[in-house]
Amino acid sequence: MPVVIFLLDNSASMNQMTHMGTTLFDISKGAIDQFFKIRQRDAAAARTDRYMLLTLDEPPSNVKVGWKEPMTVFTNQLKSLEATGLTQMGAAIKQAFDLLNLNRHAADHDTYGCGRFPHLLEPSIIIVITDKQKLTTPAGVLNEINIPMNTGPMGSELTKEPFRWDQRLFAIVLALPAHASSIAQAGNIPNTATTGLADIPANQFIPVAVDQPITAMCDVTGGRSFLITSQRTLYQCLESLVQKIQIGVVVNLEKVLSEGDVERSEWHSCRKMIMIPRSLPRTEKTEYNWPIPEDYWPSPTMPSLPPRSAHASIKFQTVPCPTVTDKLPFDKYELEPSRLTQYILERRQPTVAWPVFVQGSSRSGPNELGSPFGYLKASSNLISVNLYIMPYNYPELSTLLNELNKVHGSNVTKAWQNRFDSYLRSIPPYYLPPLRRVLSKRQLQFVFESFDKISPTQAAILLSPQMLGYLKKIRFQAKSELDRWPPMQEKPPPLIHLLPSRPDILFDKTSSSSADLHEPGDESIHNNFVLQSKTNSKQQPLQLYL
Repeated sequence: MPVVIFLLDNSASMNQMTHMGTTLFDISKGAIDQFFKIRQRDAAAARTDRYMLLTLDEPPSNVKVGWKEPMTVFTNQLKSLEATGLTQMGAAIKQAFDLLNLNRHAADHDTYGCGRFPHLLEPSIIIVITDKQKLTTPAGVLNEINIPMNTGPMGSELTKEPFRWDQRLFAIVLALPAHASSIAQAGNIPNTATTGLADIPANQFIPVAVDQPITAMCDVTGGRSFLITSQRTLYQCLESLVQKIQIGVVVNLEKVLSEGDVERSEWHSCRKMIMIPRSLPRTEKTEYNWPIPEDYWPSPTMPSLPPRSAHASIKFQTVPCPTVTDKLPFDKYELEPSRLTQYILERRQPTVAWPVFVQGSSRSGPNELGSPFGYLKASSNLISVNLYIMPYNYPELSTLLNELNKVHGSNVTKAWQNRFDSYLRSIPPYYLPPLRRVLSKRQLQFVFESFDKISPTQAAILLSPQMLGYLKKIRFQAKSELDRWPPMQEKPPPLIHLLPSRPDILFDKTSSSSADLHEPGDESIHNNFVLQSKTNSKQQPLQLYL
């Protein structure tokens, strides 16, 4: 279920007036409402969305709406916000990531030390709506965003960055002028500038806010910033952001330089998403069996694990490699369009595959490229480029299984068994469980008997007892944090609007059901409805999360 976090700048500078007679803060609120309207065009996809509303107040009081709250609470809280604070951007962004990471830890999506599984994800985008003013904090004015890294959920130190590969940051930087004459001087039509709808031609590219500190933070997560100078660019930006709600993870792809490479080209490296299909054709064999390997070799003797980068770093060679999708199960992910995909498609060679690697994944050490775990290949119709993830060193495994099927059958020779055992010892140990599961489905579980006798420890224990205990503690603490949140309401019941029949009773007019009605004097708060006496009308504060 996608998560969308709106991080709204509620600093005092957002009260500045625009040429349309409204403040930047009012425009920000309207942009969020418009986002919901655009998203609802795809009602089926929007049904699973979850939303949060954060401001730049001091954490944790800046969490105005959690993702388990119904949309009525979100709407009411958004309307009641005022711009009176400072621009404490770094702490607010860090808290947004921490909230998302709690769910990942509780669900064990990161699988530290056991490779990365792209299908274990919680696709999330954080949309920051701010202005072009300086970053103001109690300590003074800052020129860059400082992300506090000494705080966060337990286990945060296992990833170098505060975000994960399924979390992207986008920024809407409002730069609407205060006077219509400023638009006219910029080359727009004077007579229609006041409407904000004819400021720029339709479908024009929205520039990046290059001079804003938040732009760099957006880039490293795989997102981007938008410099908004008119109502039309704002609407186009919202249309684009709705399209960014995609099911996938961000990876770094980099070409392994060869002797013929004089200098790097634009397609040699990119940071893009790999998409997970919402539904698979019946002809596909994809079952999501295989991970992307770690960039180190885990061992039961390691007391702790080295921190990993948020985005998997995948290297590829442009030397053709074999494709064996008809012999082994594979995981297939579509690459987001980029310079790399454009280059591959322009070659018009749908039968050619390029092997992919993770440097440091083999026993040979961090400086070695290791063995291929899959390949890049254009689709047969030359519309897209896909990343195929296979077992580690799949060419060797394919050769062994071909010999087993064609020559040996169920009676394997000692020479073949020795080669297979050697292969098992050469692959990262976290590949053994999925490989055993896949081969067992083919009635080939007997090929592991010799290996299990020789290396029982490698087959059963992947990490040290200390590390396994620590990972279990991370999951338990994250679940405890999440359990303190109220239960999610998947479909809030229809609202009923009430009129007071007695002068001594107050209604907040946002009841979710008639079951919320109580006798006068009962000051309980149920769902979103409050019924209490005028003599004591002070409401309880909204529950804070974290």
